[in-house]
Amino acid sequence: DDDAVERSNLQRQVVHADADVGVPKAESAKAYVERLNPDVTVEAHETRLDTDNVGSLVDDCDVVVDASDNFRTRYIVNDAARLAAVPVAHGAIYKFEGQATTLVPGGPCYRCLFPEAPEPGEVPDCATTGVLGVLPGVLGTIQATEAVKLLLGAGEPLEGRLLFYDALEMSFETVPYRRNPDCPVCGDDPIDGIDRVEYTGGCGIAN
Repeated sequence: DDDAVERSNLQRQVVHADADVGVPKAESAKAYVERLNPDVTVEAHETRLDTDNVGSLVDDCDVVVDASDNFRTRYIVNDAARLAAVPVAHGAIYKFEGQATTLVPGGPCYRCLFPEAPEPGEVPDCATTGVLGVLPGVLGTIQATEAVKLLLGAGEPLEGRLLFYDALEMSFETVPYRRNPDCPVCGDDPIDGIDRVEYTGGCGIAN
């Protein structure tokens, strides 16, 4: 994260406190986790994930938990993690709703589910529309559960299943999806790198 803590973050980003306002988020989160459990080693990166650094951040991971808030980052994470054969616990939120899925090597990827991103401005971000303060906690707990299951090799991950959560109705719904053989990242003729991919507009990849 390359951002600093703002007071408007505090109702939903519980690793930060009022005393952390103005502190880099990566630094504040690192301090929180170290206070919670000093046996945990935290490596903070005060930067924005992009095509030029995603490899160094993802390649050696056992699991990636994607809690990003924009489509460009989601596609970069998906593509880099798939090329590195690293599973991803994905989550996204909007107003009173959230969704989660788990992307594992050999299964369908994020592009099988969403071949291209909406055009810029088509889907307003949280800063514009707002989000229920407790919603990130609900989705984050689901993602953490998926990450632990992957690390332990226990249970059935949300592979090929998109979980929808509606906070207003307090309902969960799961929709299945499949690997697309024409997917440019995990299909029958996949790309071999992201260095030439243009992550602009719909973040599509030309065949």
